[in-house]
Formats: sequence, C-alpha cells, structure tokens
Amino acid sequence: MKSAHNRLETKLKQLKEQGEKALATFLMGGDPDLNNSISLCEAVIEGGADILEIGVPFSDPLADGSVNQKAARRALNNGVNINDIFDMVGSLRQKYENIPIVLLLYYNTIFQYGGAAFQEQARDKGVDGLIIPDLPLEEKELLADEVDIEDPIFINLLAPTTMEDRMKNLLMQARGFVYCVSQAGVTGMKDNISPEIFPMFQKARKYTNIPLLAGFGISNPEQARDICEGADGVIIGSVLVNEVERYGQQGGQAAKVVRNKVQEFKNAIS
Repeated sequence: MKSAHNRLETKLKQLKEQGEKALATFLMGGDPDLNNSISLCEAVIEGGADILEIGVPFSDPLADGSVNQKAARRALNNGVNINDIFDMVGSLRQKYENIPIVLLLYYNTIFQYGGAAFQEQARDKGVDGLIIPDLPLEEKELLADEVDIEDPIFINLLAPTTMEDRMKNLLMQARGFVYCVSQAGVTGMKDNISPEIFPMFQKARKYTNIPLLAGFGISNPEQARDICEGADGVIIGSVLVNEVERYGQQGGQAAKVVRNKVQEFKNAIS
C-alpha cells in the first residue's frame, strides 16, 4: 500500500502538472448510517472528487455550521465512533487504492483514543491527512508528541484574519495542502464569496508553493469557479451534506443526487 504522503501529495502534483484544479469533498462519516455513508463516499469519488474528506462525528464540532452539526448528531445518535470511521476508510481503501482520504476531526478524539493507537490505525486503514480545527499551529506539538505528523499529513488552516507573520510561519510548515478558510466563522453555505480571500491567496503565494484549497461557504459551482481564479482547488461540504439530509433515507437517491452535484462542481472548475 502506498504511503499517505505519496497518495495526497502525488495526486495534487499530478493535477498541477495537468493544469487542473483540485476538488475535495466533505461528508460526515456515519450519516445517515454507516452503510449509506460508504455508498455516498463512493458516489462522490465516482462523481469526480480528487480528495475525499470524511468528518469524524463529535459532540461539540466548533468549526461546523448547522448543516454539519446536524449530520454529526445523526451519526452519533446511530452510535458511530472513530473505530467505525476507520473501518469505513479501510473498506473504501480496498476499492480505491489511490484516492487521498483525509479525516476532519477534533483533538479530543485523538486524545481519548490515545495517540500511538490512533496513528497505528490511521496508517493501517489508509488515512492520508488530518484536519484538526481546534489544534492551532502553536499547539501542534501536542499532536507531534503522540503522533508522527508526517504520516498522516497534518493539514494547516489559514484564514483571512491570520496575521502575516503567523501566516509565514504556518505556511513554511505546511504539508499536503493548505486549507484556506474562505471567510471568518463556521462552515455552511453562503450567498457571496468574501473579497478578503483573494488578497490572502496573494500573500500566501509569497511564502509557499503548497497547493491552496479554499473551503467554508462554497455553495454553488459558480462560486467554486470564481475562487479557483486564485486557489488551486476548492473544498465543498455543506452543499453535499444538505442533500444527504434531504435524501438520506431514500437509499440510492441520495448517492445519485450527491454524485451529480459533485460532477457539476468538477465541471465548473475544470
């Protein structure tokens, strides 16, 4: 099995060489249930997602807006836990050897699980990267003391409110890609793109060649296309999770709707 380092960074390198923008898609693991959650992940991959981001359900998801919060609650109500998510990744990895898979989770999950055990499972199942919104750069050592942050790759987040000195430090330590938060606040669909994101891209380019992927609030393909004028790709989540909430109890219908939605976004940024 390829290392996590190679899957994520090789994919982004290939896209850059081909002049393509990256599309990362977020779904909450275990929503609406484990079996349908796997089918939905397969649907977004078949729809053209370049990177699959799976949320680990948590009781206090501070970076998530109402759509993703409700998805986490549905998964938790079904008894879904981190071991279930690891099993999901393992199942997907058997079918999709090369798709980069990233987990979005909160630090308490790793702390409670135990860093060494978490790392072993993540590597064994094929996790490529970690996005941990409540673990800032200054406290990354908490993770480094327990987990080899080079494998899976630790993904840094950058916001329009980040001061330039801190931005420079963050970007010099970045691996895989930089998660560019498109606007202050939490996840969720927004009507407009914040004008602050494009100056942020310009500043970031001074300090890194790492791909910049923008997320938070990207609601439609047109917004994704516009953001890709400055970014190397986009991350979409709430717009998909909203469809899961709407059609999740209709079996294959949810997968069909989500797959078509991903295709629309991929076509828009291609």
